[in-house]
Order: sequence, then C-alpha cells, then structure tokens
Amino acid sequence: MTKPYGISVLSFNHPELTAKCLRSVLQFAPAENIFLTHNGSLEKHVAELKTQFPQINHILVAQNKGYSGGANVAIAETLKHFESVLFLTNDTEAVALPAIAPKNFSSVKLLRRNSLEIDSVMGALNPRTGKLKHLKNLADQNARDITYIPGTAFWINADTFKALQGFDERFHTYWEDVDFSLRAHQQKIPVSYDETTVFRHKIGKTCHKDRFYTYELFQRNRGRCMTKNNLTSLRFYFNYIPDILKYSRSNYRKALDIFNNHRLTKD
Repeated sequence: MTKPYGISVLSFNHPELTAKCLRSVLQFAPAENIFLTHNGSLEKHVAELKTQFPQINHILVAQNKGYSGGANVAIAETLKHFESVLFLTNDTEAVALPAIAPKNFSSVKLLRRNSLEIDSVMGALNPRTGKLKHLKNLADQNARDITYIPGTAFWINADTFKALQGFDERFHTYWEDVDFSLRAHQQKIPVSYDETTVFRHKIGKTCHKDRFYTYELFQRNRGRCMTKNNLTSLRFYFNYIPDILKYSRSNYRKALDIFNNHRLTKD
C-alpha cells in the first residue's frame, strides 16, 4: 500500500553511501514515494545511481548548494507531491518507519551505526554558551536548554515548511537546523519527537574531517545562529572566542576571519 508521505534523500557524491540509504528505505516505501536530490554530485555518480535506482524520482542540482540550499530544493520538490515528507541525509539507513507521518515537525530516533545504541532523539542548544549536545533521552535536557531537531533526519509537513520559509541558505552547512528550530519555537510550532521512526546514522563523509566544514563553517555559523536569534552575551563570547582560537591550530588569521564573519541579522 502506498504510504501517504514522501521520502526525500539529499546526496552529494559518495554513491555507495547513498545506495545503502536508498535500499533501506525501499524496504518500507514504494519507489514512487522516494525522491533523491543530487546536490552538485559528479555526473558519473549521478549516472551510477540512476542506473541502480531508475524507479525512484531523481532531482538534479547543478552545483552544490550546501546542506541548507540542497535541503530546500529536496523538501520543496517532494512537497509538490505529498503533504508530509521524511527528509534524510544519505548517511542514514532505515530501521523502522510508521504507516502515517507524524504531525508538524518531528525528530526521529537515531541509532549509532551497526548497533542498537541511541545516538540521539533530539538536540539541545545551551543559549548561554552557544554549545550543542545530542540528547539520548528527552529527560537529559537541562531546564534552560532549547531543543532543536537535527538535520540528519526529520519529519515536516507543507504548512510548517512554508511558515518557516525553509532553511536560511546563508549558513550553507551546519547550524541551519538549529536556526530552523529556533524559528519554529518563535512561531509556536511544536518541535516534537517520533519514536516510531528509527534510523542508523553513519559518519557523514562529506563533512567528516574536512576543516572547511568542521572548523570554518561550524564556528562561523555558531556565531551566525546566535547573533541572528539575539542570543549573544558576554558569557557566549567568553566561550566562543576561546573555541575559535583553540581549534584554529594556531592559524590566527583564519580565526580572525571567522570572527569577522560571524554576525548575521534576521533579514
């Protein structure tokens, strides 16, 4: 029976990883419900996946738009056909999916690769220090923390995506999911958790160990998210500036460049 929701997978190269993700979701949903967005992938990788999975829907993005831009295209295209979408990055593998999509905006249960150990059920932002943590249990949240839904895998419906106007593409990659959830909180849109949706999470090869992502974009966007959402304070900067310097590996020119580009307004 056709499931009443679409499944949107975002991919940038690494066709072997994407193929595993697609094979796993095809065990739970028909091919016509699955949309694969090739976010600036090499033509040979696109061709390989089209050959392996001709039955699913393929969306081509000529140049890599980062996570935020790629996710916007992927979700918008899927929502043209379904009222709700399960969005996934290609470093995930399905373990269990529900028959009916959860309402509004929901996180999923993420397991560590090749195990039953929970990696996260949701994320939490410390608004004083601008630091993040993955929650393995919703009860792990501190009273002052603000919950957010990690961008690895989540549910969203058309009305919510329209109300939030998609991800802010000025982030490119990292922290756009935190900003997205903060806007949901501001608009009183429920940020919930669906325990019946279960995925294993692999290490993302696109960003893993690439300092452009893990240092430059991560630390720049940490500042951008906090300034955009009016969460900065002296305590934040007492944490933020030492972290920029700590992870710079003594490249203080790069650290200064990150600091000079960390401010972002709502417009």
